Amino acid sequence: MALGLPVVASDAGGNPDLITPGDTGVLVAPLDPVAWAQALAQVLGDREFAGRIARRGRELVRREFTLERTAERTEVVYREALERRRSLDGDRAHAR
Repeated sequence: MALGLPVVASDAGGNPDLITPGDTGVLVAPLDPVAWAQALAQVLGDREFAGRIARRGRELVRREFTLERTAERTEVVYREALERRRSLDGDRAHAR
């Protein structure tokens, strides 16, 4: 995606969180060879479609996955973890 290439990926793991089917790529059932063949044929056979999903995917990566955005999201996760920890520690103190 970051290189501006069309993406065909399995509909598993974190891929559905990143790829919007038909917009930023194509998602395919992981163990369906016919679906994989169809998806690849679509991307290879339709240059306009391939160009559009490649362009949209690259725009997504450039917008959402900058160093700054990644650092911001990481900081949020750490702050939430610290807050949960403080909350648990407070609950333990009240239980004593």
